[in-house]
Amino acid sequence: MKTLAYYSNYVGYSNIPAVELATKIVSLSYSNMAAVYFTCGGAEANESAFKTAALLLEGEGQAEQGQGHRPPERATTASPSRR
Repeated sequence: MKTLAYYSNYVGYSNIPAVELATKIVSLSYSNMAAVYFTCGGAEANESAFKTAALLLEGEGQAEQGQGHRPPERATTASPSRR
């Protein structure tokens, strides 16, 4: 398969090349992989990954633990004022 028609992420919409590619990817992947989620670009892929991870954590009851977690802030030193 060398080309893939434009793919929309709206539920219920797809096209034959996308379905065929997804079927091929699942057949070549781990036995516990049952679906493929296509995105159109990097930002959309990142957002989808974050939302998928949040849903997974919510399903495992860990959503509160991960929600709002931010890395510790780094100490900053004020630069001397120049006069």
